[in-house]
Amino acid sequence: PVRLYRSGENGPPVLLLHGGALDTAEGVWRSVAPTLARDYRVHAIDLPRHGASRPWPGDLNSEFFQTLISDLLEQLNFPRVAIIGLSLGGGIGIGYALQHPDRVSALVAIGPGDSVDIETDAALSEGVAAVGGEARARHVYVETGARESVLAAWRETLADRAWVVSRDEAIAAGWFGDRIGAAVRPRIGDVV
Repeated sequence: PVRLYRSGENGPPVLLLHGGALDTAEGVWRSVAPTLARDYRVHAIDLPRHGASRPWPGDLNSEFFQTLISDLLEQLNFPRVAIIGLSLGGGIGIGYALQHPDRVSALVAIGPGDSVDIETDAALSEGVAAVGGEARARHVYVETGARESVLAAWRETLADRAWVVSRDEAIAAGWFGDRIGAAVRPRIGDVV
């Protein structure tokens, strides 16, 4: 289940969506929610695989998040809601507002996550065997002999929106700590 935090008794509804990695609703919005609650009914969730909304099976892609937000608004009986999202939450808010403009009364996207859908972008799927991780750290596992072409395609497609490096570059830069054992090395994507 998704952990939901509520504050505020009156006013229009506001949904707060935090960022990825170690973010949680309580951690990100703890000083914002009480101020908003003076004039709004504030609802914040721990996104799946964050805070109290774990463990969470399955893929967390744009379609999943759109369904999650729609289901949440139905459960809360909100025909429309203002969404405030930080980083990943901002990207989710943008995606939801574009697909469901009738359900979003306002949108504030703070440093929104990227809106590239790696599952449907042809340039990002050529030569790719599998993709793991989450929006801030994708591990791309490539088909035999495709590492250089996949690395080049991801760098070109994502340009200045993301750092795209090879496994060796990520390890050399210390992205995964100072010491990488033989058992861990193959678990890191060929492209990160």
